[in-house]
Amino acid sequence: NADVSLAAADGSIWFGTPRGLLKIEGETVTALVSGSMTSVIGLAQTVDRRLLAASKSGVYAVDHDRLVAIANLTSGSFASRASRRSITIDSSQSRI
Repeated sequence: NADVSLAAADGSIWFGTPRGLLKIEGETVTALVSGSMTSVIGLAQTVDRRLLAASKSGVYAVDHDRLVAIANLTSGSFASRASRRSITIDSSQSRI
């Protein structure tokens, strides 16, 4: 059950799920799961092609097919807004 999706600049397709991310690249499907990530609510790609996933439990970056929590955005002290074209993630300490 995918809640959100993103077509990345490299041609891969990403899906946010209640438990993590799915990446489809050609005929290969890769699941990225973090024990602490819950309910992906938004996906975004930065100008330098870094993939970000906003979830109810925090914000994560994808690094070599691993989910890495962005430390100052996992405490619940952030807010996110998603629209059809963008996602904005704000916190009192950082802005992505």
